[in-house]
Amino acid sequence: MKSSIQILLSEPLVVEIGAQRVEIRELTWLQLLSFMEKLAVSAARFFAVEGGALRVSTEDIASLVRGSDELSAELLAGSTGLDRAALGALPARAVIVLLEKALEVNLSAEFLAAGKALAARLRDAVPGLAPAGLTASSSA
Repeated sequence: MKSSIQILLSEPLVVEIGAQRVEIRELTWLQLLSFMEKLAVSAARFFAVEGGALRVSTEDIASLVRGSDELSAELLAGSTGLDRAALGALPARAVIVLLEKALEVNLSAEFLAAGKALAARLRDAVPGLAPAGLTASSSA
């Protein structure tokens, strides 16, 4: 049995906007925690709870992020390193492409499945820790 785990970090995804090269990276742990906390608050207002579990798909999350200025700005700033002013100066079409790619890098179906598995493990380890859970699904 192996006693070590190797985590392969993905290379940044590069988007060229005219002469500008923008790299899209995975959010850091602290950025992800902040983003997910805000996402959870927004999601709870928009998605139905079924049997005590919030059912949400990757498409639902992408739609919510696209429709929220605060969520999209936080995701873009964290994954591109561009501040709000720099993002605001870009053409709308370029920002839409950056947002789609940031969602692809940071909120894939695989990522949500790993988060769901971790939440289930925590729920099993500490019964009553959290009321229901987040049930992620993907119809992609």
